[in-house]
Amino acid sequence: MFKSADYKPVNVRQMIKRLSKPGDKQRYFIAPAPVKFSATLMQKPRLGRFELVYDSLSAWGVSPLPKVDHGSYLKVEGEQVIPVYLETKAASFIKRHMVVDQQAEFYALHIYNYEKGPRFLVVSVDEVSIQ
Repeated sequence: MFKSADYKPVNVRQMIKRLSKPGDKQRYFIAPAPVKFSATLMQKPRLGRFELVYDSLSAWGVSPLPKVDHGSYLKVEGEQVIPVYLETKAASFIKRHMVVDQQAEFYALHIYNYEKGPRFLVVSVDEVSIQ
C-alpha cells in the first residue's frame, strides 16, 4: 500500500499531547497516514479481534484490507505506553525476532484518534534497528 519512503518519522509523545481529548469517548477515523517511530516492546503480540481497525480502514476505501489479529503495547519516548494493533506479518516477525524490552523502529499506519491520542496499526519492524 505504501513504499518505505512514504513513512514519515513522528514524535509519538507530542502526538499524544496534541491529539488527546480526555473524556471524549468518540473515535475519529482519519485517512491512513504512514508513520515510523522508535519504541520499546512491552508485551509480546496477543491474539484478538480488532473490528475497529477494519471499520477505520474501510471508511477510507482501503482495499485489500490487511489481516489484523494481534495487538501489543509499546513504550515510546517519555515513558508512555501505548496500545497498538499488529498486522499479521508484523506480529509474526515480532514473535520470532524480538523479546520484551527490546527497542526498534516500527512502521505503522496512523488510523484514528481517540481520547488518549493516536492509534496505530503496526505493519512492519525495521530489522536492523532492533536493540
